[in-house]
Amino acid sequence: MNVLAGIAIAVFAGSINGLFALPMKAMKKWEWENIWFPFSIVSFFIFPWLIAKVSIPQMEEAIRMLCPCDIVSAMITGAFAYTGSLICSLAFQMIGQALTFALLVGAMTIVGVLFPILIYHPEVVPTQTGFYILLGIGMVFVSLVLSVVAGIRKEKSQCAATTEKKNNTFIAGIVFALVGGSLGGLISLGMNTGWANSLRMVAVNFGQADAMQASNLVLFFVLLGGGIPNIVYTVYQLTRNQRWHLYRQKESWWYWLLLIMMCLQYTGSVILWGISSSENLLGKLGSSVGWAIFVSFIVISSNLGGFLTGEWKNAGKRAIALMGIALLIILMAMATIGYGNYMLH
Repeated sequence: MNVLAGIAIAVFAGSINGLFALPMKAMKKWEWENIWFPFSIVSFFIFPWLIAKVSIPQMEEAIRMLCPCDIVSAMITGAFAYTGSLICSLAFQMIGQALTFALLVGAMTIVGVLFPILIYHPEVVPTQTGFYILLGIGMVFVSLVLSVVAGIRKEKSQCAATTEKKNNTFIAGIVFALVGGSLGGLISLGMNTGWANSLRMVAVNFGQADAMQASNLVLFFVLLGGGIPNIVYTVYQLTRNQRWHLYRQKESWWYWLLLIMMCLQYTGSVILWGISSSENLLGKLGSSVGWAIFVSFIVISSNLGGFLTGEWKNAGKRAIALMGIALLIILMAMATIGYGNYMLH
């Protein structure tokens, strides 16, 4: 077991995931649905298939040996989790990337770290490991509250004459980010289930996959299920708003290069998280601890990206200071959770 390697992979995965949405800021001639439709096709279908195909030598044989109920379970989990991703993408438009990711990480940590431990490893709770992990989750709660307060101060500073409509949009954005994050945490929860273990075993025994990459088969079906609601919704929006014609703009040809970059960052980061959560790297609590590190560095890198692209311009010193404190607490929380996991071994 190589804990440091697992932590390093999770840190890198979270860092690139937090920046995947930045290219959207440059696609000014396209609407959100014009971006998210091709993004969903490539990120949820094409890239996961290619990665699974490369990392699982006998993938077709492995799929033939799978229980259909395990495949359905993975796809349903993905559908719910990535409906959360869809909801969060709407929150981006309402409250910005930085605050969305800050709220997202709190909800994803609770569902993706706390619930798996309580459900699948309750024996850990009364131990020192459990104490430090629960303490870390409590610190995430504090960070979540500070992030919301910072976002409210930012909104007031940037829009001194805030209308009721803008207030409602801001509140809706917060709700969307929290609901989306809660659903997104189902991926980590699902990785602890019996169906996920069955898929990994088949990938190793029949697909000849390396144990650390066996989760690629699990994530292939999870992402496959997650792509369905995203594609259905974006097709509906493209048709309803009559925006298919925007793809024909000559000036936007280079948007496709930005889309490929987004897809590589997103799908690659999810696959890397799956590798980091392997029991060979982070132990039996690997999916939970790896998830905590992964989502924490998502919010850290996304906030850095938000600051660099001007999201917090004219936000006020207090708002920026509060967000900085929130990020510092997240780092401390992840160190606490990581230490708790280390004590288990």
